[in-house]
Amino acid sequence: MKSVTVARNYAEALFAAGHEFGPLLDAVAGAVQADERIATALESPRVSKAAKALILERALKGEAPPEFVRFLQAVVRRGRQGLLGEIAQEYQVLLDAKLNRVHAGVTLANEADSMARSAGGSQLYSGECSRESDYEGARVTRLARCCRCSCRR
Repeated sequence: MKSVTVARNYAEALFAAGHEFGPLLDAVAGAVQADERIATALESPRVSKAAKALILERALKGEAPPEFVRFLQAVVRRGRQGLLGEIAQEYQVLLDAKLNRVHAGVTLANEADSMARSAGGSQLYSGECSRESDYEGARVTRLARCCRCSCRR
């Protein structure tokens, strides 16, 4: 529970700096999770915090704004690099609230025919494989099934 609170605090600080950092934060958190070498280097007590900050600066030079790099360096300097995934999740929660986005899953017992789509759920079904649709003023994302190809999105 405490790590979620700490992650939320970091996410709020980054969110206050700008709303465009979500994809960058997701990419960094994903890279740390996907590559054990990155995670090991960031978590290792043998690598100094200054060296970790320099590694981040060099790796993200030209790829990320300086304020984002400074944010990551602050996270590492305080020993919170293990929370990058949780920080990214909390940042997304803040962004969703700001954009009035609701994540929803739609599961149907049977495949919806064109009549069912046009009746109750016409606003949810856009007719294309889309991750986002408007429904009564709220943004609905990550639908469980799109209408034409039955892909899982």
